[in-house]
Amino acid sequence: MLKRDMSPVDYSQDPKEIGAIAHGNSKGSQAAAVEAYRRLGEVVGDALGNGLTLIDGLAVIGGGLSEGHQLFLPALVAELNSTYTGPNGKPFQRLASRAFNLEDPVKREKFLKGDAREIVVPGSSRKIQYDPLQRVGLGTSRLGTSEAVAIGAYALALNKLS
Repeated sequence: MLKRDMSPVDYSQDPKEIGAIAHGNSKGSQAAAVEAYRRLGEVVGDALGNGLTLIDGLAVIGGGLSEGHQLFLPALVAELNSTYTGPNGKPFQRLASRAFNLEDPVKREKFLKGDAREIVVPGSSRKIQYDPLQRVGLGTSRLGTSEAVAIGAYALALNKLS
């Protein structure tokens, strides 16, 4: 029973505790904990997808939550690779690029390999390597938050000095 001055949030567990339950290392509903992380991945994938439509780059998940990447990153990547139904009812890819989970060795290898092929430069006999696979990689930071912020601040300071 909730006390009058406390909300349900006061009784909730933090992500680390939910992760321990999901991994079976703590008491609680493992199915609910796994589903909570899956939903997190889906929601973050939706939000990140909006940002990735504007930029061309890598996405790095950091902070304490990144320790549970195996619980949410597959759902996040699946959301980014999903289709979106346009106003005319026709589906299209959410992102122009294909998203890859860089924490998965097989997916990371495909990301790095790409789809390179040799093509002939039009109007010449010269051949070049061409990789038509548009891709975005998603991984987790190996740095702690403080170290990552310090490195970012240092890089910004160096940039402003030059």
